[in-house]
Amino acid sequence: MRTLIKIFSLALWTHFSKGSEYSARLTTKDLALISSASSTSITLNEDPSRKCVLEYRCPDCKATDLSFVPQFDNACDDHHLKDCQLQFRIVPFQRRLRACRREKQRVCNEVCHGCPEFCDYNKLYWCEDEYKIQTKVTESQVCEEGNSCESKIRQRVKTDELSSKRACYEKVIGKVCAPLNCKFVDMEEDCYYSNSTIEIKLTRQICNVCEPSLIKSRTKVSTICSSNRLANSLNQCLNEGKWVKRCFNQLNPQARTSIVSNPYNLVSYLMTPVINIVNVFRIIIFFRNWYKRVLNLFTTYWQGQFLNQRRPQQEHLLQQQRPPLQQKQPQQQLQQS
Repeated sequence: MRTLIKIFSLALWTHFSKGSEYSARLTTKDLALISSASSTSITLNEDPSRKCVLEYRCPDCKATDLSFVPQFDNACDDHHLKDCQLQFRIVPFQRRLRACRREKQRVCNEVCHGCPEFCDYNKLYWCEDEYKIQTKVTESQVCEEGNSCESKIRQRVKTDELSSKRACYEKVIGKVCAPLNCKFVDMEEDCYYSNSTIEIKLTRQICNVCEPSLIKSRTKVSTICSSNRLANSLNQCLNEGKWVKRCFNQLNPQARTSIVSNPYNLVSYLMTPVINIVNVFRIIIFFRNWYKRVLNLFTTYWQGQFLNQRRPQQEHLLQQQRPPLQQKQPQQQLQQS
């Protein structure tokens, strides 16, 4: 963790020591300096952490030529095609139709007066062959007529393709109702069959694709301007130039040391209305130092806890290794007596 913090801090220090450029708004004091300016560049030293310059810049305009527009041959149509050829072919299509009528008949054993009724439906079913025409478009490079394939043209072919499917439908043609004591019985189907052939006309269109040629148009010319050129004098580009303010960040060692050593300076520093990237760098240094202090406190605390736990064990071992005291006093008393 310490190594990562050192690497990150070193990278930030290397980056910010070079300074970063950014644009700033003109203040009332800047406008007062501009009104009495005698040159196109004014250096400001308001803040030791940054350096600002007021510059009078002229618009740098470049004419962008948009005069080249595509033009097609007069023989081309609205879809940019020419020399179209149409080919027709007749395709027979066999249409098969099968329609069946399914009706129901009620069967009652006895009369039921006042019984509620229920109903069922008579339906018509039919199936038939349907067709659909789809157009397929392909493009290819072909040799132009009249030469030995020295030049090629782009050719577009539209071909109609026929597809078919079997579709079935049903339709309600009537309703039959009966009392609850009755039942419905399906009657024999009454079906109708037909088989007919129809002729379908399919087309095939072959066209040459028109390639445009670029011509000049005097009506389409635009100009793009940007204020990136420092004026040579205040009289240059009158009513077109403008003043801009460019600032560069600089590191101040004294301010950085003050913030890192005193945490109250950090709180007051965060309350300022403008916090740039240099302030972020100073905050990172502050928290890095506090991280070191907290880490040292934890290390000292855990070392003390470890020693306190080992001390009773060491005293117990010393007591076991110490030899027991011999009781010589009773023997001395017997000898004296």
